Amino acid sequence: MEALFYGLIAGSAPSPHTLALIFFGLKYGRSQALRFLLGGLLWDLVLIGLVTSVFRAVVPSEGLQHYLRIASGLGLILLALKSLRPSPASGPRSTGEGLPQLSAGFLVQALNPNPYLFWLLVGGPVLRTLDWVHGLRFVGVFLVTAYS
Repeated sequence: MEALFYGLIAGSAPSPHTLALIFFGLKYGRSQALRFLLGGLLWDLVLIGLVTSVFRAVVPSEGLQHYLRIASGLGLILLALKSLRPSPASGPRSTGEGLPQLSAGFLVQALNPNPYLFWLLVGGPVLRTLDWVHGLRFVGVFLVTAYS
């Protein structure tokens, strides 16, 4: 039940990934938006793996949280500035070119501070109290709810 609640909150909160997903959907269509969404989901899975293994004993301080937000914001600004440059190819991409959207989804989610804060401060501590089966169930319910 906890994972469902957290997933609903995470899925309804505005984020850079959500805005970029809407952009890709409107500009390139559903298939490209789905590839972008999958890129973000891949990053979330990587982050969950990092939090549950590498950062298991780390609880970020207020200062680290602040610097994480600033670094993520600067990364997003750099990504936005890069997207303002004219691209060599004109017009929308063909539906066969899904990798740029997949990697863009991965990158936007990697630069988004929200997943870091959630998994380090909320999701990670919850997962530490659960066994493998309940932990996988928590992650699955959270991701399905957040991404639906």
